[in-house]
Amino acid sequence: MPLERFTGGRRSYRPAVSITKQGMISFNAGSYHRFPLAKYQHAVLFFDNVDRSVGIMLTNDAQETGAVKLRHRAAGADVSGKSFLDCYGIQYADETRKYYDPQLTDFEAIR
Repeated sequence: MPLERFTGGRRSYRPAVSITKQGMISFNAGSYHRFPLAKYQHAVLFFDNVDRSVGIMLTNDAQETGAVKLRHRAAGADVSGKSFLDCYGIQYADETRKYYDPQLTDFEAIR
């Protein structure tokens, strides 16, 4: 098997999702490539009040109830989450950027 040369330098390939002080939910480059975000144009946000977890369903259907535009950037993607975060009382403005490890979820069961 031929060896592949790694040329990624110091870039992080560990998938992470963060919430900024401005209420943006951001996917880093690792998440962008691991969960092929380039294939999607929108996201739908979910909240589980029991364990206080957030779910993000990716979609291309702009008519999907609750769909928000997924903004593609050079180093990942993000969605505006301020109204979502405010609605569920998720603190973000007084904090430094927080990072979370994303996990895949089957959203078909809750649709």
